[in-house]
Amino acid sequence: MDPAVNSADNPASAPAETQAATGAIKDKAAWRFVWLLSGSKMAQILVTSITVSFVGIVGGDLAGDAAYGTVPMMVVLLSAGLITLPASLLLARFGHRRNYVLSNLTGSAGSLAVALAIPWHSFPLLCLGCVAIGFYHAFAQYYRFSAAGAVRDTEKGQAISTVLVGGILAAFLGPVIASFSQEMFPPFIFIGPFVVLGGILALNAGLFAAVRDAPATVADPDRPGRTAGRIVRDPNFVIACSLASFSHLMMSYLMTATPIAVVGCGFPPDAAAQVVQWHLVAMFSPSLVLKFIDIDRHLWRIVGLGCCFLMGSLLILLGGQRLIDFNLGLVFLGFGWSFVYVGASTLLVTTLPQADQSKAQMINELFIWAASAAAAGASGWVLAVIGWFHLVVLGCIPIAVMACLAIAASRRRKLDHLLQA
Repeated sequence: MDPAVNSADNPASAPAETQAATGAIKDKAAWRFVWLLSGSKMAQILVTSITVSFVGIVGGDLAGDAAYGTVPMMVVLLSAGLITLPASLLLARFGHRRNYVLSNLTGSAGSLAVALAIPWHSFPLLCLGCVAIGFYHAFAQYYRFSAAGAVRDTEKGQAISTVLVGGILAAFLGPVIASFSQEMFPPFIFIGPFVVLGGILALNAGLFAAVRDAPATVADPDRPGRTAGRIVRDPNFVIACSLASFSHLMMSYLMTATPIAVVGCGFPPDAAAQVVQWHLVAMFSPSLVLKFIDIDRHLWRIVGLGCCFLMGSLLILLGGQRLIDFNLGLVFLGFGWSFVYVGASTLLVTTLPQADQSKAQMINELFIWAASAAAAGASGWVLAVIGWFHLVVLGCIPIAVMACLAIAASRRRKLDHLLQA
């Protein structure tokens, strides 16, 4: 039968076919946007890798006191936390493209400011550059939520994991960039890496400027959502936000102090960069598997596994101060963070109504960055005052909190299923 005749005889078939084709095109556009965000995540992790590896060492040198070495990293985290609220409002008002272009350009300028602070021996300029890098991170932290909002409800967990996959390549490129760029501006070995970061972020801004926004889920205007006060009392939000915050606190606490401890044990700066590299590989490599798993169904098994890896990290780090101890300990830390973080993010985007998502994500990120900033600032002081061993022992506290939350939430979900049955 002639397709044209069939379409004429059945008018309803043409709109249905057109609607299906349109839906397929939108799905492809959404996943193209997800993969762009994955590439942008790679750029963000490059920034994190080089910043964490070197900014503490540079900060201690410029300040003249190793105890102040973690201050620049704390400035990055505080800046990101303070910009989190405006970033959420700007993303909702002006969309992805403009804001991600602006944030990447700001991060580029901040990286160049850090590079200039080294030959000028200016600790204030270093901190100013870190403020701009924090501004960049405040927007980049929404990449996973932008991805989740662009796809179908059943694909949100996979979209979040896909964005995190971008960090794997960055974990390998970071040390390579750090190594070859250290010789760009002798005798200052730390200028080159930050100059390269400035170029990468400028390029990423150009990529965002060249694309159109993917279709995202829009909240129903007739249902404006709950107030922030009601959202923070929602048990699902409390659990998701607490897990995400404590996992970041744990990671920031150990990841900020470890490069300083590595150099303090007599290892070269390249060794510290290598430790951070394998930590970053471990942070994002689980996403290669998680993107194929029904995360919502196995949520609490994933979170529980993450807590086990975090505890394993502490046990390894307590076992000695050899380079292999630092490497393996931070690999376990990365695995643990990944499982808890993906589980917490999936819980947030799947259990709260769409009308609440913007406020919930904003509050969630505020808590994450506050926890990270506090941990980064405290870790340098703890390391200087009570030493590496006691610093690691204190890491048991957030792990115990996360484990209790996971056990309580898992039992609550089982009870809900029994009552519904």
